[in-house]
Amino acid sequence: MAEFRVTTGRDGSRSFGEHDDRWSDDGGSRRSRGRGGYRGNRRSFYNKRTHGFNSYNRRNPSNSFRSRGRGRGGPNPRSRVDDEGDDYMGGDTANQPTQSRYNPYNRPNKGGFHGKNGRYDNSSNNRSANSDALKRLGVPLNDGEPQWFKVLIPWGKRTEKDIILKNIISHVDTPFVPTYFHYEDNAAVFYVNERRTADAIRGITKRITLPNGYKMTIIVKESFPPNIPMGKEEVEKLKVVMSNRYDPTTKALNLSSLHTDTDLCKDNLYMNLARAQVMTNVVQIIKENIPELCCLDMSNNKLVHMDHLAALAPSTSDLKALNLGKNKIAYIDQIGKLKAWKLESLTLDGNPVCDKFNDQTSYISAIRKVFPKVIKLDGNDLPPPITFDIEARTDLPKSKLNYFPNTEVQGPIVKFLKDYFTVYDSADRTGLSGAYHGNAMFSLSVAYNGAVQYKQSSLGSYIDGSRNLIRQFKDSSKKHKLLKKGSMIIPQLCLLPKTLHDPNTFNVDCNLSSSTMMSFTVQGVFKEVESKQDKQPIRAFSRTFVTVPGGSSMLIVNDMLTITNASPDQIQSAFKTPAPTPSSSPVPQTSPSNPFEGLNLTEVQKQMIVSFMGDSQMNSEWSAKCLAENGWDYAKAGQNFLQLQSEGKIPAEAFKK
Repeated sequence: MAEFRVTTGRDGSRSFGEHDDRWSDDGGSRRSRGRGGYRGNRRSFYNKRTHGFNSYNRRNPSNSFRSRGRGRGGPNPRSRVDDEGDDYMGGDTANQPTQSRYNPYNRPNKGGFHGKNGRYDNSSNNRSANSDALKRLGVPLNDGEPQWFKVLIPWGKRTEKDIILKNIISHVDTPFVPTYFHYEDNAAVFYVNERRTADAIRGITKRITLPNGYKMTIIVKESFPPNIPMGKEEVEKLKVVMSNRYDPTTKALNLSSLHTDTDLCKDNLYMNLARAQVMTNVVQIIKENIPELCCLDMSNNKLVHMDHLAALAPSTSDLKALNLGKNKIAYIDQIGKLKAWKLESLTLDGNPVCDKFNDQTSYISAIRKVFPKVIKLDGNDLPPPITFDIEARTDLPKSKLNYFPNTEVQGPIVKFLKDYFTVYDSADRTGLSGAYHGNAMFSLSVAYNGAVQYKQSSLGSYIDGSRNLIRQFKDSSKKHKLLKKGSMIIPQLCLLPKTLHDPNTFNVDCNLSSSTMMSFTVQGVFKEVESKQDKQPIRAFSRTFVTVPGGSSMLIVNDMLTITNASPDQIQSAFKTPAPTPSSSPVPQTSPSNPFEGLNLTEVQKQMIVSFMGDSQMNSEWSAKCLAENGWDYAKAGQNFLQLQSEGKIPAEAFKK
């Protein structure tokens, strides 16, 4: 049996012999990783508060010793003994049986360890998982490119920038240049682009004492490249760098690896062309200063999308050579966005898209579908393409304002629209009841104008009745409820805001014309005359009518109305030249001398008079008198006119023009 010795010192403390290696270097170093009272560095096991031993190792309970008395160690019924009956009081347990803590949910061991300052170091385990996640998000990792890390100092805003940076730089052995130092809420933030630097900065957390007496906490994590805002000063510096990289003799601009440019790095600027605002400014500088560009090198810039670069094509029609090698372009569709250039030389080598073709022939074929005149691809000469020099016509024929198959169709449609919108813009829309078939249908669709960038007028007056199928596809009952039929149409029209249409903006297209049915669409603008807004909103509309013959006129069987906000051009040209809707009636709309002169009439009333003149064949004076006596109710005036005419009570002078 091994000898066990206990020695009592002059101060009454006890020490153990070589059998108990808790006092040895090996034992101490191993125990320093535990969470018990003993943390290594030859500190005593003796706990003054409890006068007992406290060496319980939470990480390995089977290898621990717990005192059951006051100040008395040694074997007890719960102690483990070796083959000779000696108690395991520490020492090397490498060859001893171990028992891990019970894991009820079979959770994997974190596998980390308590490193410097007792902090848990999870870099070996979580780093790979974080890297995989960042790779899926597009952050380039472990591929030889700069890797970015975000350094965050909580409550760093209370300390000056120079104090923070000087302390960090003086405590790390690796020289570095902080990028984009700024504040986010109360935290100070900057970026570094090397893992070695990031690890060094992470290792000095809580080692620096700030002037306020607190320890500096430093959090370091992997990040996207810093998105540095570009002001006028940064744009001017970018312009200088681009000027230095431009060769006027060959009209070539070399922007390869722009983010590593030494002049930009000296100014602590990270200009990554993969960032939208950097590429946008580069495109703008080229447009304004070197539109004669013939050769452009944008290799090794981590480019993924070509949307912003495609905006350069219309301004640089002379560009013949483009180098996009060693980027992150993964799809041929991105290359297709540049087809406006008539390229003769293209470099794509080093992009993921190059690996998606089975052979060189298919690769060349795909590129030539986009750039038919390419004769050099990835530095290799290609056989001359078989092409025709006939340029395809790209300009569209001038659009016509209106379309009618013939004048026989035009006359009834123009008259119908004139009569319809005259009553629609009146104070009472119930007069439109005779224009709809008994089984007619009406639907309204409302949407904001996607071409308008500024804030638009509210369409709240129309939203409740809007039958936008994209919004209503989940509720079939509401779709049917919003489709107005028969007698429900006129009440719905009366609920819509009062309007005044501008006939000068009308564009009419006849879609179908036959003896039994006619379909036509009218587009234009109107304004709401009783709007509660400060300025009467001007709306754009498109209305499709499907009609069938009905007596001497047409009856509507389907009415589809679409309303949106007018564009700036439509607003500018609306209601500039007041005039009635063009009429196909042989009766002139106005006489050489203005028949309305001296009368205090609104534009709507004037249009109603002109329309009534065409329908009744009476002159302007009697038409105005008939409408005025019937309260400017067009339908009521028409009914009374027919009744009086059948009774022969209308004098002949009423029909003299």
